[in-house]
Amino acid sequence: MMPYNIQNEFFKNVITDTQSNNPNKDIYTELVKLRFVEVLQSTYPIYTSYIGSEILEEQITNFIIYGSHTSYVWQISYEFIDYLINTNQINNIQKEILFFEKEQIKIYVSNKKIKSKKLNTKKAYKLSSNACILKHNYNIIEQTFQKQTNYVLIYKNIDDFDVYYISLTKFMYIFLSKLRNNNTIENIIKQIAKRMNISYIDSYKVSYNLIENFVKNGIII
Repeated sequence: MMPYNIQNEFFKNVITDTQSNNPNKDIYTELVKLRFVEVLQSTYPIYTSYIGSEILEEQITNFIIYGSHTSYVWQISYEFIDYLINTNQINNIQKEILFFEKEQIKIYVSNKKIKSKKLNTKKAYKLSSNACILKHNYNIIEQTFQKQTNYVLIYKNIDDFDVYYISLTKFMYIFLSKLRNNNTIENIIKQIAKRMNISYIDSYKVSYNLIENFVKNGIII
């Protein structure tokens, strides 16, 4: 394998926008661009579908010239978002789409192994590092992109190690966000029930099976 310092220098030389006498530079540059397009389209399929391939390729071309500093493929997707935000090229919907897809990638590449456990409602839990919750102002999951508040859970399945996402109720979103500070399951449900002015007993019964499933599947630990 090419040493990192040589690889990095080669990469910078290929993507720079200055003139070069190297007759192969245009070929190298196009190959780099094609690789970036391949990586970013596969990483951000919803975003690609939303803005279209033509606009995406234009963004990638500018990103390669002005915004990319890494020669590692796995870092490209993160730098791409930073570049788009820092250059004010995306609106709020596009930003939500990109963060939604970015979180899936972060969880997918995580090597953290979680074991299945049994639920104890008198015990304190926390959200696994293989899961995250998001609040959307637009309907990203159904890809209507209409203005609509949505709560989403993204998690890695402990059996097949693939990443999934599901919609959450507001109650469950608040519940998962409160899994900290040694707060027990029972106390959290009581707090939310009081806050939302609903029955604690009903809330406990309705949410128990889902919470049990979250513990069993290592979403909360």
